[in-house]
Amino acid sequence: MNHCCSICKNKKYKIILNQRRTNIFTNAEDSKKVNAKIKCRLYQCLKCNFVFQIPSRSLKLALNKIYAGNNAQISQPLGEGNWGKERFNFLKKKLIEINKFKNKHVLELACGNGYLLKYLEKKGFKHLCGIDPSLNIKKTKSKIKYIKKFADSSLRLNNKFDLIFSIGLYEHAYSVNDLTKFSIKNLSTKGRILVVLPNFKSSLKSGNPDLFAHEHINYFTVETMIKHFKKFNLKVVKNFSDKHSIVLYLERNKMTLKRDISKAIYINYNYNYKLSKTLQKIEDKIYSNKVIVHGACNSLNNITNWINLKLNFKLTDNDHQKIGKIFFNKTVNHIKSINLNEYNLIIIVPTFFSKDIIKKFILMGYKGKFITVR
Repeated sequence: MNHCCSICKNKKYKIILNQRRTNIFTNAEDSKKVNAKIKCRLYQCLKCNFVFQIPSRSLKLALNKIYAGNNAQISQPLGEGNWGKERFNFLKKKLIEINKFKNKHVLELACGNGYLLKYLEKKGFKHLCGIDPSLNIKKTKSKIKYIKKFADSSLRLNNKFDLIFSIGLYEHAYSVNDLTKFSIKNLSTKGRILVVLPNFKSSLKSGNPDLFAHEHINYFTVETMIKHFKKFNLKVVKNFSDKHSIVLYLERNKMTLKRDISKAIYINYNYNYKLSKTLQKIEDKIYSNKVIVHGACNSLNNITNWINLKLNFKLTDNDHQKIGKIFFNKTVNHIKSINLNEYNLIIIVPTFFSKDIIKKFILMGYKGKFITVR
């Protein structure tokens, strides 16, 4: 296969995930899901440890159609539903540096529903612009400029921006190099770039089924993300990353950095093996207990496709927009509608906020056991 690593251009890599084909999960109920099943395979560069998909033509065609439609996000969009609001509240703490650009020109790449730009406008930001191919925003008195396009070399912008930021974009990009070039090209002389994206390191190390998503082409850790930006002579000025997310503020380096030719110490994630152990544990627990599975999410899409038997469980979720709808051939139930005493095990699928989810079940009187998928 003639493919080279996006970060270091190395052509030697190994398969670290190879599971049966699944539907592309878009956070939509079964009746609106993408029917085509596409392979689930990830590779790891043997030189710099970068993990990635090699997207097939069929995957690209399917994703391009998704990104131009109404179900373009794996997770609930920012500010929408319970989970979308929780994500935004978590992000706000990481975005405090943005306040320095209130009177500057600010551009968001892949702005989605425009929620964050609208929030910044209410905070007094005056010069805001958003780019997204799936834009479907009603005309209002807002002065935010929206561009319904992909952020690529074919797009010409009229002015430079003092802050260019993206939230959850780099993991989706077919070419992270072109994306960074686009940002640098449209950045003012002293401008900054902010990137926010998932930190995949914990999932890679633990074998968590939440790692893989067809929409995610790139699986960055803090180390591989910084290595990518060094290649473009960008330096990190603020790092708010944690085990869940990578949050980096960057600016141009005044001096040209020497080309990094060093080879990283190889990390043997052994992901496929650890994943198989996790799936077997879930299968055994569901087979031998009366179970509630909480979380109609991408991770459960993987689990239900990669486990061999038909799983018998009650499905719950905190997102009110999913209640009563069919996901993975199961009706999504509200926690309050279930007699919790009938069940002796609850499997929490989304790792994020798992402690809060467990507390909620306990407050509602559940006295059985919990397992969090990790």
